Amino acid sequence: MPLCVSIARSHPARMRAEHAALAEAGAKLVEYRLDWLKGPVDVAALIADRPTPVVLTCRRREDGGKWKGTEEQRLGLLRQAILAEPEFVDLEGDVAPKVPRFGKAKRVVSHHDMKGTPSVKELAKLHKSLAAANADVVKLVTTATCMADNARVLAVGAAAKMPTIAFCMGESGLASRVMCCAKGAPWTYAGFTSERTLAPGLPDFATMRTAYRAHRVKKGTRFFGVLGDPVAHSLSPQLHNTAFREAGFNGCYLPLRVTSEEWDDAIPALAAMGFEGFSVTIPHKAAALELATGGKNMATDAARRIGAANTLVVTDRDEGNPVWHAANTDHDAALGSLLEALGEKDGARLDGQRALILGNGGVARAIVAALAGVGCAVTVAGRSEKKVRPLVDDFGGIAQTWPNRGTGTFQIVVNCTPVGMWPNMDESPLPENRFPPNAVVFDTIYNPNRTLFLKEAEARGCRTIGGADMFVRQAEAQYEMFTGAPAPKGVMRAALADAMSVAK
Repeated sequence: MPLCVSIARSHPARMRAEHAALAEAGAKLVEYRLDWLKGPVDVAALIADRPTPVVLTCRRREDGGKWKGTEEQRLGLLRQAILAEPEFVDLEGDVAPKVPRFGKAKRVVSHHDMKGTPSVKELAKLHKSLAAANADVVKLVTTATCMADNARVLAVGAAAKMPTIAFCMGESGLASRVMCCAKGAPWTYAGFTSERTLAPGLPDFATMRTAYRAHRVKKGTRFFGVLGDPVAHSLSPQLHNTAFREAGFNGCYLPLRVTSEEWDDAIPALAAMGFEGFSVTIPHKAAALELATGGKNMATDAARRIGAANTLVVTDRDEGNPVWHAANTDHDAALGSLLEALGEKDGARLDGQRALILGNGGVARAIVAALAGVGCAVTVAGRSEKKVRPLVDDFGGIAQTWPNRGTGTFQIVVNCTPVGMWPNMDESPLPENRFPPNAVVFDTIYNPNRTLFLKEAEARGCRTIGGADMFVRQAEAQYEMFTGAPAPKGVMRAALADAMSVAK
C-alpha cells in the first residue's frame, strides 16, 4: 500500500464520507488529520467499520497542523486515538514517550522540519532518536529548498534498518515524495483533493496515481523526468507514464523544477537518487549538451550541430559518476510535423522557401537547423541579439530585430518562444498585422495546442500547425532512448489528447 491519503475535515461525518469515497476509488490506507476536527470527537466511533486501514494523527501548528487547543488536550486526544486501536498512530518524536503503546496499534514516530533540510549527519542522528522512541515506523520529513535536498533525505531512508518514510515537502520535494517507496518506505502520502492544502507540495490522490503512477513505485522502479523552469505546466509525465503502463514497463516519470542557479548541484544529486534519463526544456538545453561533453560522455551529431540537447540519458558509470548521452529529438520531430502538414516526405518543396523563426532558444536552434538543412532561407527574430547572431552565423540566414519581427515576405512562420503558453494564453509573439497571408504558421507550444498566435494566423488566412504533433514525436523518440524499445503506437498521442481535454 504505497499511497496513504490524508483527509482533513472539520466534521467527523465528512471525514467518514471521504474515507468511503477513497476506498471506492482504490485507496488502501487513509490518514485522519484529527487536528482539523472542531469540537469533541469520539475517535473509536470515528473509525468504526472503516473500509481501509487508517493512520491517526493530530498535528501541532509548528509541525504544519491546525491544532488550536492546549498541548495537554492534544495528548489526551492522541491517547484516545491509540486506545481506539487503529492500524497506526502518528506521534512526534518528542511526545511519543508520553503516549504508551496499546493493543495492536503500531506507532509511526515522526519529525517534520517546515523550514529546510539538515545535513546527512544531522538527519542520521535524528532518525536514530526517532527509532529509539519505541517506533514501528519512522517518518522523517523535511522541506526541500533545492533539488539536492532530496538526495540527502532519500539516502537516510535507504540506509535505515527499520521501516522508514523519508522525503521532502515543497515543490522541489516531489521527487523524494514519490521515490521514497523505491528506497524502502512502506508508503508515501497524497491529499484527498488539491483544493485543501495539508502540506507544502502535497499532490492529490488522483494526480499521484494517474500522472505519476506513485502507487506502482517499488524497489526496481526506473526513474525519468523533465528538467525545466517552469515545469509545472508540462504534460510529459502523463505521456510517458501512460506509455510505461501500456507497455508493462516498471518506470516512473516526474516533473523536476530546476533553476539555472542550482543546475550544477541538481544534476549529480538526481543521478545519485537513481534517475536514468531526462527530457530537457527551457532554460537548460545548452547546459544539457555541455554536460555530455568530454570524457566518456557523448552527444549526437544533431545535438552538437544545434548546440542544444533536449534529452539526457545515463548510459554508464565511471568511478561512480554518470556517463551522459545527449540528443536532440526536437529537430526531426519539428521537421516531421511540418512535412506531414504540407503533405511532403523529403522536404524538396521547402527548398527556397522563406521562413521566419521567432525566438533564439534551444527549440529555435533545432528548427533553424532543420529548415536550413532542407534549403529554406531563414530569418531569425529574437529578443537577445547576442543569441540571434551566432544562430544565423552557424546555420546561415538573416537576423531581424525583435521590434521589426515579421516585416518582409515569408511562406513559413514558426514560434519558438514561450509567449502564449499556459497560463499566459492571451499573449502572442507576433503583432496581428504582421502575419503573411496564406503562410504556413507553426507554433511549437502544445499547451494550449491552439494558441492566440494560431488563432490570429487563421484569421489572416494562414494554414496553422499546433505543437502537439511535434511534442508527441519528440516524446516517442525520448521514450525509445529511455527504455530501449519503441513507444506503444498511438498511446502518447491519445494520452496528450486526454490530458488536454482535462486541462480545459
